Amino acid sequence: MLTMSRSELRRIGLTLTAIAGLFTAGTVGFHHLLHESWHSAFYRTAVTATLTGLDTTPSGEGSEFLTIALAIGGVAIFGYAVAQAIESIAREVTGEARKEKRRQTMIDRLENHFIICGYGRVGRR
Repeated sequence: MLTMSRSELRRIGLTLTAIAGLFTAGTVGFHHLLHESWHSAFYRTAVTATLTGLDTTPSGEGSEFLTIALAIGGVAIFGYAVAQAIESIAREVTGEARKEKRRQTMIDRLENHFIICGYGRVGRR
C-alpha cells in the first residue's frame, strides 16, 4: 500500500498550487492581452502549458512572451510532478526492501532464544 508522508503531501499541494497559478496567470494574461473570452483564454493557456500546440500564433510581444513563459512554466511544473511521483514510488519500493533486509538480519543474529506464545493479558493469569 502506498503511504504518503507529510512532506510528500506538501509537495503535491505545492505542485497543484503552481499548476493553478500558472493556469490562472495565463488565462488572465491572454484575456487582457488578446481580448479573448475567458473560455478561449483558458483553452489557449491549457494548450500552451501542456505543449500540445497552438491554434494560432498570438499577436503582440506581450502575448508572445506570455506564451513562452507558459510553455517553460508548464514543462517545469509537469516535469517536477513526474519527478516527485517517480521518487515517491522508488522510496516506497526501496523502503520495503530495507525493512525486509533489516528484519531478516535480526532473525539471522538470533541464537538460543525462545518464542513465548500466549503471554498476553490472559496468558499471564
